[in-house]
This record gives sequence, structure tokens and C-alpha cells, in this order.
Amino acid sequence: MKNQDCDRLIDYLEDRLSTEEKKEFETHLQTCTDCQEVIELMGDLPYLSEPAEPSEGMKSRVLGAVFEEEHRPAATERVVTKRKKRNWMGLSLAAVLFVSLLGNIYALTWLTEGTEEAVALEEIGLEPNGSFTGNAAVSIVKGTNEELTLTVEATELEPLQGDAIYQVWLIADGEPMPAGYLSPDSTGTGVALFTLGQELDAWDTVAITREPQYGNKLPEGDIVLSAPL
Repeated sequence: MKNQDCDRLIDYLEDRLSTEEKKEFETHLQTCTDCQEVIELMGDLPYLSEPAEPSEGMKSRVLGAVFEEEHRPAATERVVTKRKKRNWMGLSLAAVLFVSLLGNIYALTWLTEGTEEAVALEEIGLEPNGSFTGNAAVSIVKGTNEELTLTVEATELEPLQGDAIYQVWLIADGEPMPAGYLSPDSTGTGVALFTLGQELDAWDTVAITREPQYGNKLPEGDIVLSAPL
């Protein structure tokens, strides 16, 4: 699910899109099997004004993967570099998978498809800026195809008003690049994923801002959480 149109799936399910944007996304939906599958997994709900209860079959598959991960021996070649790791946020794949079931569609789809051999290379806690009270951490995960994925897991995010959204950025030499969105549930929990390819050294910072609307190419809001990579 890397198509730019797929980025609107969560906003479509939560009825955040304008009438024109809905029409554009529904045109995309007619030919995108990834988005169709996610909507089917969510119970064919046109919009998610409240969190949807996953089906029993879906729960069994996801929780089964969690228990399997908890009992799987550690990889013999696991290499972990940790900076500013917080005890409150152990980003094992099982934990991310569980949070994904509760709150984030992208993470649920990605983590239930072919991540059995994924290895967490790095786990970093983000530092809050000023009086912001939310928490977040990132995990750099390497899949079987050597592709790196940035997973951002946040808790206790402050509620948003109107069209506001939390946006993730990767920064290199002061130049930001959009790297996903956090659409927190009623408890302030959210997960975002971004594919890094096979190159991590190009980025020096990950940050989360509170933006006035979806789709910004450059940040307008203030940074609320950040950490060096």
C-alpha cells in the first residue's frame, strides 16, 4: 500500500475528506485491491465515526500472530542500536501488532502480511516539545527483502480539533519530508508506517507536528515530538 491515493484511506474511513476528495478516492478504490481488502477487513463500514469491532476471524489471525511472536526464539543475528529508549514503549512486533488491531489500519495490514522474519534494528523514544504531554517511539524494522520500514507508535496524544492531524516527518539537514500521519483513537493511541527502502543514513531526525489539515508538503504546525536518528 504505497500509492499516494492509499494515504487517504484512513481519512476516507473516518469521513475526513471533502466531497470532491471522496469522489476521487472512490474512483481509486474501484481499482485498488489493497484498499478494498482493508475496507473488507474493517467490516465494510463506509465511515468509522467510532472504532469498529474486528470480526472474530480477524481477531484470531491477529492475536494468533501476537502469541506466535511472543514465543518465537530471538533471531541469532539480531543487531539492535538503542537511543533514548523508554521503558513504557517496547516496540516489539507483537506490541505494534496489538496496537494496530486497536487503532491503525495501515499497521494492521502491513504487520499481518509477511513480517514473520522482520528484525527490529533500532528503537528510539521521541522527546516531547515544551508542555506537550503525548508519548511516541519509532522502530526501524528490516524485512526479509532487506527493505527498511519506519514504525511510529504514539500514546496519550492530545485530542485534535476540526481537520487537524498529527503528521510524521523525516528530516535531513533541516529539510523535512512527509512520512505518514497519526490518526489517534479516543485513547490518544496511533500508529504510522513509512517505507524507507534500504537507506536510513540519509535522515538525521524524525519529528511529529500537529498540522491544521491533511496533506501538507511542508510543516505548518509546531513540532510536538522529535528525536535524532
